[in-house]
Amino acid sequence: MNEFKKARLRLTLWYVLISFLILFVFNLAAIGAERQAFSKIEQVLSNKIQRPKLTSLLDRRLDEFDSNFITRLLFFDLFLFLGATGASYFLSGRTLKPIQEMVRKQEEFSQDASHELRTPLTSILMEIEAIKRTDKKIPYKYQVVFSNIQAEGKRMKNIVNDLMAIVRNSEKPKSNSKINLSNLVMNVVFQMESLAKKKKIELHHTVSPNLFIKANKDEIKQVLLVILDNASKYYNPQGTIQVSSRRIKRIIEITISDTGPGIDKEDLPHVFDRFYRGTNKEQGSGLGLTIAKQIVEKYKGSILISNSKPHGTVCTINLPICS
Repeated sequence: MNEFKKARLRLTLWYVLISFLILFVFNLAAIGAERQAFSKIEQVLSNKIQRPKLTSLLDRRLDEFDSNFITRLLFFDLFLFLGATGASYFLSGRTLKPIQEMVRKQEEFSQDASHELRTPLTSILMEIEAIKRTDKKIPYKYQVVFSNIQAEGKRMKNIVNDLMAIVRNSEKPKSNSKINLSNLVMNVVFQMESLAKKKKIELHHTVSPNLFIKANKDEIKQVLLVILDNASKYYNPQGTIQVSSRRIKRIIEITISDTGPGIDKEDLPHVFDRFYRGTNKEQGSGLGLTIAKQIVEKYKGSILISNSKPHGTVCTINLPICS
């Protein structure tokens, strides 16, 4: 729901800007009216016959009016501006409420549907695995069919799990605590080492010690696993993956680079879009980077993916440091 808070603030700012413009026009009109009134008074004073009668009275009145006019106008502007700001915030909330309710229902549907789909998918995968293990006389062509069903079933299960993760991340943040990001990065690197060796990928790391952030440990670990998993999926034989972290003022920068084929230029602007898989459509659900971006931004951080020269991909994650 953070997106709705941002949208509400943007709408409020637009309403306030409009109110400011109205006040600006009103002030111009008021000052113009004042100048016009002074002009008429000056015309009266230029009349030699009427001047003696009005001079003493007008001098006093004009001094009082001139000194009080700007002050009263500023108080009036401040009152209207504060009222307009409050009304703008209220109106923006009323405007977004139906949309917010609709999105809430969509999230509930996604969560319920994902939960209901996961159970039958698990049953199907278990049944096929049981058949393959118990019946050794299955013809080869049926073994291929069962293997394809298993592969697609696992892919669907991953999509369902990712959808549930997106819904969970859009809800209220989990309990946060001060965590040692350096240790967490090292743990994730060690966890991925066996997969890297299996694929003959060299996994290097340069991690600065004692870097702390305030976040949910499991969510940050999920982000790192998503990026490293992507790097291991799209790789060149005998390739390398480099993981590094460092502190830059009040920011911790985590960089994960690889020597894979890189990302096509037309795909780069869409890598964080849901279900977008670009030219590598045979792998992944297209939700991993969406989840990673959602988590990082929840902790006031940023994530950027770009191509490196001469080839490969670089993912840069910035998170605010916790002293």
